[in-house]
Amino acid sequence: KDIFLTFTEESEDGISPMAPTYVSAEYGGSLTIGTSRTGTVYVADSVEAYCYPFDDGGSDIAPSTVTMDGASITVDKGVVADGMYATVTIGGAGVTQTLTSDLTAENYGVLVATLSGAYTGDVLAYGGPWEEEESYIVPGGTLTLTAGSATGNLTSTGAGSTLTATLSGALTGNATAEDSGELTLTVGTVTGNLATSESGVLTATVASLFNGMTTDDADTMTLNLNSGATWNLTDSSTVSALNADGAQVNLIDGTLGQTLTTDTFAGSGATVY
Repeated sequence: KDIFLTFTEESEDGISPMAPTYVSAEYGGSLTIGTSRTGTVYVADSVEAYCYPFDDGGSDIAPSTVTMDGASITVDKGVVADGMYATVTIGGAGVTQTLTSDLTAENYGVLVATLSGAYTGDVLAYGGPWEEEESYIVPGGTLTLTAGSATGNLTSTGAGSTLTATLSGALTGNATAEDSGELTLTVGTVTGNLATSESGVLTATVASLFNGMTTDDADTMTLNLNSGATWNLTDSSTVSALNADGAQVNLIDGTLGQTLTTDTFAGSGATVY
């Protein structure tokens, strides 16, 4: 069975067309969309799990959970896990093949997405200024993505933010760790750039091919190239630790003056030219 969800809210004047609105689990709520028998899931707005202290100022915090399953899932305006004990699980039934949606985990929120095929969207583990009040700093979230491939950018930003992406195939996009965020990437091939800044920590393991550059401003990046892998630099690159035993690093792409700078290099049997 397929599921198509469009929730609307009435316009202020009562005349204008009603606009799609988000669906959410809040203050101990639980929301389930789809099962192991669902084919297509489509949500016209966003799906969110919120979990904050109750409005009366008490210290109690209620867990909020969202579960989504289906062979193909699309959420037009993203999926968010926001708040302590806010949890979103996508693909837990083991049937999800494709997922199209931005994914965000913030303020201790936890989001786990598991699928066998293609993911499309941007992934963000976030900690930093709250969009509604910049003086309030939102703690980081935890996000885990497991997929066959991904098209989009992976970003971990802010203290306490952790992003783990495991892709058996290709990443087409950039991976960035900034402002003390942590990002761990395990991937078959990468077409895009890897970067750190402001104490962000990035560890990337590439099985076969990396077409791109690295910018390690935080001096914390570790790049592991498996034996037999190839890195084709697209511009001058910096990386704190490069492990390339049995791998090939191609500096020359027709651009004069291209350089690779690394603090430590392990490359038994590696080819660099």
